[in-house]
Amino acid sequence: MDVAVIFAIYASANQLSYTTKIRTRITGRLLNVRSGKRLGNFEVELPQADNAPVKCERECILETVGRNARLLGMDLGVVLAKKLDWLAPGPTAGSGGIARSGGKRGGDDAGIATAYSLVFTGFTPDDITTIEEYIVAFRGYEHHRPVSSTLRSAEYWYETHSKSSRLNRNLRLMMDHLGFESRVTFKGSSFQIEKFKQRKRR
Repeated sequence: MDVAVIFAIYASANQLSYTTKIRTRITGRLLNVRSGKRLGNFEVELPQADNAPVKCERECILETVGRNARLLGMDLGVVLAKKLDWLAPGPTAGSGGIARSGGKRGGDDAGIATAYSLVFTGFTPDDITTIEEYIVAFRGYEHHRPVSSTLRSAEYWYETHSKSSRLNRNLRLMMDHLGFESRVTFKGSSFQIEKFKQRKRR
């Protein structure tokens, strides 16, 4: 699940001498489930107040709101479709080398930023400094922050618009480019990158 929709329904009643005018609206927000970031707000409301009996109390108001639920639901669906349209990933972009960031996002780099855990094991502090220069240059990069660090390991919270397959590929290419004998494994939302040794340069 990528996006959570949190919403609330509000109803207000205006009692007149001949009728009760009831207005109904839905407000809410979209949240990125993994990162917790707010992706947008929305609000839908019936174009006109509904007429109810003169003395319309709580049960009467709830019945009126329920009667309009279908119309509100249809409007809500249209609003959410428009909100989510720009977040949906596009077709997969072409490959070839480490995908660098820069320019407008497109292909599999479009869509909601996804958070991953990147755990590097067996790397020196100098190795990690070099690696960090690479991961912020990957295409689709959004944000990262260190979670933990020791003399031989480091963990990052990493947010990207790229799919896990592209990030997996970029990590493997980065290891090869830096000359590390390593293993990259992926499960759930966590990448484990383990260094065995560094190849001797010719």
